[in-house]
Amino acid sequence: MYDEAKKEDWYSAYEEYIKKFPKGLFLYEATERLEWLKSHKAIAGADYPSDVFGIESPYSNLSSPFFPWKTTFYEKGGSIGYKVKGTGWVYDRNGDRWGPGGYQITREEITVKPGQKSMTDYWCADYLKCGYAYFIWEGEDAGGHPVRIVEHVNLKYSDCK
Repeated sequence: MYDEAKKEDWYSAYEEYIKKFPKGLFLYEATERLEWLKSHKAIAGADYPSDVFGIESPYSNLSSPFFPWKTTFYEKGGSIGYKVKGTGWVYDRNGDRWGPGGYQITREEITVKPGQKSMTDYWCADYLKCGYAYFIWEGEDAGGHPVRIVEHVNLKYSDCK
């Protein structure tokens, strides 16, 4: 179990090991790593475009414009890593949430390992032109500290004012 905790390298994995094996062979190593993780915090960041301009749709069932973009997550300094999951909405040109009652959109969990980047992509169809997408990415770093990133992307087109 210690090998699994070490591979995951997350505070909860070490806590679980210590709880199950309070006199375990690797108690000292697990306690040391747990304390190190708790004493460090990830400085989470994300790069995404502020404005996305409509392009021709690559899908036959959608008319143009099509609004694709990529979001890249990283950790400044890259020493601990983090996990976040996105929740958000897409708004139309009037500032109303898209869909009956405003559909909430849940994005996949993103894991950023120390010193690495993770990427996700997203797209919106033409009927949302001149609107925007707004996501809140929340989770925690490997030390159990909360992480929150806000993403706001404007969906531009030639007739947007």
